[in-house]
Amino acid sequence: MNFLKFSTSTPSEPSASHIVDGYVDAWKKTIEVQQHFNDLSWRIRALWLTALTFALGATFIAFKDGRSVELLGVGQKSPAVVVPILGLLLWLAFWFVDRQWYHRLLVGAVKEGLNLEKKLRDLGVDVALTKTIGDESPWNTWLGKMHSAHKLNFFYVLGGLPLVVSLLILMLQP
Repeated sequence: MNFLKFSTSTPSEPSASHIVDGYVDAWKKTIEVQQHFNDLSWRIRALWLTALTFALGATFIAFKDGRSVELLGVGQKSPAVVVPILGLLLWLAFWFVDRQWYHRLLVGAVKEGLNLEKKLRDLGVDVALTKTIGDESPWNTWLGKMHSAHKLNFFYVLGGLPLVVSLLILMLQP
């Protein structure tokens, strides 16, 4: 018994509706990928805020203890100095994962979304979600337009500032 049947006819060209359907499916998946990376980024930021709160609380508790230790030739300092330093290292790790890792993947998904939207518009399908979000995303400030990468860096600068300030205060303590 022969289970394999081979066709000798040549495959027909896909119809225009099959091409459009294929692009629409690819566009839908690209939107899902954009949502996925955006969601991951916001989860990372929420976790960073939790870690920041913990670091600031631990700094206060360690400082409240009132002890002091010799700190690398700087003199007698509160052991609380170590907590903001560790917090800043953690801050850098969160920034790296968010900005240099997932944000780049999100940007790649956005570029692909823009590409697919252009192809679909050329085929007569009116889609522009990625483009519209991109057009609405920049924030006009007195410094100029802040795009997503700038806003992301601004978030982490603001989030790292309390650690830097607490470290400076602790280092200036007699």
